[in-house]
Amino acid sequence: MTRIGIMALLLAVIGVLLFGWGYRRGIASVEVRDSVSVQLRPLPSVTVTVREPWPVAVREPADTVWVTLPADTAAIVADYLRMREYHLDFSSDTTGRYTVDAVVGQNRLLEITPTIEPLIREVTHTRTQVVTHSPRFAVTAGVGVAYTPRGLQPTAGVQVGVVLWSR
Repeated sequence: MTRIGIMALLLAVIGVLLFGWGYRRGIASVEVRDSVSVQLRPLPSVTVTVREPWPVAVREPADTVWVTLPADTAAIVADYLRMREYHLDFSSDTTGRYTVDAVVGQNRLLEITPTIEPLIREVTHTRTQVVTHSPRFAVTAGVGVAYTPRGLQPTAGVQVGVVLWSR
């Protein structure tokens, strides 16, 4: 191999080593952070009023025994005409607020009003990429001993250079 070939091969090896070193250093300077936040956000409420709902089916148990007993007719009529209001709450922390207002009278359901305020689960995914760069150039100062034409002399100096690696 000639001298130029050896020099070209040596320069190629040095170039590949420097490229690999720079590539590794570039990857190490990138940091990726993931964060996920979950929030429950209420939606607008929905209210429906159903007046005089009719039953789908009416069943009597098979073991019903009809016996005639003396009764207070005034108390039965008063109980029949009495209107009872019920407030039922089926709410939970994860699904939202669900309430039912019902009015019962005359042995039937007179009015029912369900109110629904659902909660929607909102997931926010954030990916942050942080790239850190170290300064490429550096100014350094130093004190030392240098060999001069007059022999070893104490020296002080300032130097500007390129940073090859830093930790």
